[in-house]
Formats: sequence, structure tokens, C-alpha cells
Amino acid sequence: MFSLDNPDRKVARVAAFAILATAMGLSGCSHPLAMPGGDQAYLVMKPSPADLASTYHMGAGDIISVTVYGQPDMSVATVIVDPSGEVNLPLIGSVKAEKLTTREFSAMVENQLKPRYLVDPHVSVNVTEYSSKLVTIDGQVARPGVIPIAGTTTLMGIIARSGGPTNLAKLNEVAIFRQVDGKRMAAKFDLKAIRRGEMEDPVVLGSDTVVVGFDHLQGAYRDALQAIPLFALFRTL
Repeated sequence: MFSLDNPDRKVARVAAFAILATAMGLSGCSHPLAMPGGDQAYLVMKPSPADLASTYHMGAGDIISVTVYGQPDMSVATVIVDPSGEVNLPLIGSVKAEKLTTREFSAMVENQLKPRYLVDPHVSVNVTEYSSKLVTIDGQVARPGVIPIAGTTTLMGIIARSGGPTNLAKLNEVAIFRQVDGKRMAAKFDLKAIRRGEMEDPVVLGSDTVVVGFDHLQGAYRDALQAIPLFALFRTL
């Protein structure tokens, strides 16, 4: 459990400030965020679980499978990323997997297999079980803070775990901030439409920041946002 007053909570608030400072571009009064919404939000965020592997960076505790096509003796159906961030594979021994995507790790294994073992190896890597990752949630929710997640989690799930939106929350302006292909991205979602089944419930990934109800941020948080000069509207941060 994370206490709202512990250092992780304070770091989360600072991180949220930094992300929003880059994203919002406020100049003294509150304005709606100029970021993709509706169908465009889903295109920006790629919220399907199928996209998880392309953006997820593996870490200790993850369980992966490594398939070397045509070489069952070199393949491993189940292997855990150890506390040092490595996995042990046939022939090549320990290989660093931590902080790599499955695509990057596949390329590394292929390079270590050739040309000593195979002339043209083809390797597929899949994460079969994800270790706990952290999502920051802030804005108009009952318990803002840092939430550990494991596996696939959706926006509604994260908001529910934060105690749900407050009475002041603007539910059609719920934003997710994410690193996508090396770029900081943001998009807003309509929680009411998601609840009605009119829009898909987007997947939330580890290291995402979720902020609920931009028009009703209060106190020091709102003051800090208003102090940021207007410099640009954005789709990509």
C-alpha cells in the first residue's frame, strides 16, 4: 500500500506537475486541453492489449517465452527475468532483458545466436506474465497517488482503485500521459461514454500518468498550472 503522504506520493505529484507543465500550456486562466479526444485518442494511445508488447519494457519478475523458429532445443517456453534483470537461455547463457522491449530483446538474442550457432536465426519473445508496475493518478479522484498494477489494467480499473472520481470531476476530460516510441504523448477520454459502453475502455500501462477533471483542479496544484506560460498546443509532447 502507498500512503498519500509518503515520498512516493510526493514524487508522483512532482512528476504529474512536470508532465502537465509540458502538456497544458496555461497562461493564467483555465482552458480545455488541446489534445486528441474521441476516436483520435485511441489512435494516439494504441489502447489495445495487443500493443502492450511493443511499448512495454521488461523488468525483474516478468515471465517470458523465447521461441527460436525451427529450433525447439534453443527455445524456452517459460523463463523468469531474475532480480538482476537477466534471463538464462540455452547456449548463450545469461542475457540482459531488463528495460528492453520484446522486440529489442529478440534482436539481441538473434545477434548472439549468429553466426556461431545459426546463420539466420528468427526469434520471437512474448511476456506471458507481467510484474507489478506503477501508475500515477491525480486530479479529481478520491485517493490520488501511485498505484501498483500487474498485467493488463484499464482506465476504469485505475480510477476505481483510486476511490472513483469526485463530485467535481469533469468526466469527459480524463487524460492519459504516456511515452510512445520515445515521445511523450497525451490523449483525453470520456469516462461517461466508456461507462455507457459507447467507447472502449483504454488500457493503462505501467509508468502512465492519469489525470481526472482538468477544469476542477484546486489549491496549489491549480495555482502551479496557472503559472505556466502559454507556449504551444500539442498532440505530441
